[in-house]
Amino acid sequence: MDNFKSALNTVLKLEGGYTDNPSDLGNINGSGTMQGITQATYDSYRLSSQQTKKAVKSISAIEVAAIYRNQYWLPSGCNLMPAKLALLVFDCAVNMGNAKVVQYFQELLGSKATSMNAQMLNDINYYLSKHSESDLVGAFIERRKQSYRAFAKKGNQQVFLQGWLNRLEHIKGEVS
Repeated sequence: MDNFKSALNTVLKLEGGYTDNPSDLGNINGSGTMQGITQATYDSYRLSSQQTKKAVKSISAIEVAAIYRNQYWLPSGCNLMPAKLALLVFDCAVNMGNAKVVQYFQELLGSKATSMNAQMLNDINYYLSKHSESDLVGAFIERRKQSYRAFAKKGNQQVFLQGWLNRLEHIKGEVS
């Protein structure tokens, strides 16, 4: 079930290269992002690997893959999900955070799990035993859309709304 490489390629196309937009709330401390990875995330990764900090602009493909696998793919349970759902969840974790993934599954499934743990995965599998994967994918997409629209009302975030919706439409096309 582990379709990490394929999902990573899709997400990296959406993330693009280096950006440094001061309006981007994901651009923690204004030091830019490379392929969606902030300088702070890269610093943390390098320090945990007993390496010195360096500019996120110089991140290697191997480091990008390791960060995405270990901080988003595995913690959000994508390695244990059907391919379409895994791509959608992975993209959500990368773009919105692992906590949003858990929140959406709590809301959509009525799950009481507080993290992406065995209980949550059991709740997902139970849902999928009663409904189609496309039903869950469709509901998850709609929930993300609602969040994007709500988030765009905060401060100057409206400028990003169309990009977020375009990203979600791309993912929708991949999982439909």
